[in-house]
Amino acid sequence: MLAKILAGSFGAIQKGVFVSCAAGNSGPLSATLSNDAPWILIVGASTIDRTIKATAKLGIQYDGESLFQPSGFSSTFLPLIYAGAGGEPNSKFCGAGAFNKTNVKGKIVLCERGNGGGRVAKGVEVKNAGGAGMILMNQETDGFSVKADAHVLPATHLSFASGLKIKDYINSSSCPVATILFKGTCIGDSSAPAVTSSSSRGPSLVSPGILKPDILGPGVSILAAWPFSLDDDINCLNI
Repeated sequence: MLAKILAGSFGAIQKGVFVSCAAGNSGPLSATLSNDAPWILIVGASTIDRTIKATAKLGIQYDGESLFQPSGFSSTFLPLIYAGAGGEPNSKFCGAGAFNKTNVKGKIVLCERGNGGGRVAKGVEVKNAGGAGMILMNQETDGFSVKADAHVLPATHLSFASGLKIKDYINSSSCPVATILFKGTCIGDSSAPAVTSSSSRGPSLVSPGILKPDILGPGVSILAAWPFSLDDDINCLNI
């Protein structure tokens, strides 16, 4: 497929047709570019200054994002638990069977990204186990890049740094509590534009003397409509 793209794009360039391709979604490791031929304009993915805020409140507040913004979620503090506290292998990732030996009913659950589970799918596991909400924290490689997903329960997606602070709070408190505040769409995020963690990086292994990607373009939380209910297919929401 790559060879066909390279050949086709080169032919287009010879005919005076401009060609642009996405850098790919294999970041944040280096040399993970796709379609990195010198004659193709390669576009990396950046954040935009719009956030869809969902804030984890423990006393201190940690801003994250969630496309699901329930209007009726109580601001009352609820018990907070770390999914990995039960000792089950990989339970911290909130995958299938993570809560077989852990009672999360009525609690907000801190889950970690990774281990093959989708962000929305982790919330499905929490909801099915009776959890009241989910705080999803990044891995170190994900850094500060968070996504506004259409979650199935009250949830927020936080950076790795914020997640570590919440884990420290849980470990140092005899009765950790939290709630999630949903603040809707906010414009003017001063950190944008920033390269998202998933955007593929250079250098190009094919043409190491040429800097790639060439430019950045909006690539996080770009909203679009779809013609079916949120409940029809959870997998398609976890892009």
